Amino acid sequence: MNRLINSNGEVMSSDPWHKLQISPAPDPSSGISDTDILKDKTDYLLVNIDDWKRINEREPHLFETYSNIGLRLSGEITISELLEKLGELGQLPNPFSKFTLLQVDIPQLKDGRCFSLAVRIRNQCSYKGELRAAGNYMLDQIYFMQRCGFNSFLVDTDMEESILQKILKPFSKVYQRSSDTNLPVTEKKFKDQA
Repeated sequence: MNRLINSNGEVMSSDPWHKLQISPAPDPSSGISDTDILKDKTDYLLVNIDDWKRINEREPHLFETYSNIGLRLSGEITISELLEKLGELGQLPNPFSKFTLLQVDIPQLKDGRCFSLAVRIRNQCSYKGELRAAGNYMLDQIYFMQRCGFNSFLVDTDMEESILQKILKPFSKVYQRSSDTNLPVTEKKFKDQA
């Protein structure tokens, strides 16, 4: 059962985001246009970055009617590839500011690229919005994903809400800096003594 742990730490049984899935691009001879694909209005539109790039290059005004746009990203993409796909937006200090959600789809957690991507999105690109992990990862990695910058999680589990809440904060202290706002124990000690 898919459940969403949102950026407020609430466990939800459904995801409010409408996933727009149109890859591969429609054949121009089919008579289906991007306008037809985007005719369904929703408050929360989640679109694959390749589809967003293709539509934005041809008809950027189509996305203007949506109040919340989210991007689906591969957990295997590098930050430089991501910024390149954003085009002109990728040159801005905060290239993701127009997106309410960035969802990192993790096909298989075989290395730490999704952790590095989250840190770079938060620190290098100054993204302040919702950064969601989705796909294949273990629940006990959620705490460490939070430390790297993820703040919402799409999980496939029927675990009780109280257990999922405990997974979010299994430790009361941290020992090193990260993308989150937690001060390491050693810095707290010196700050308290000052």
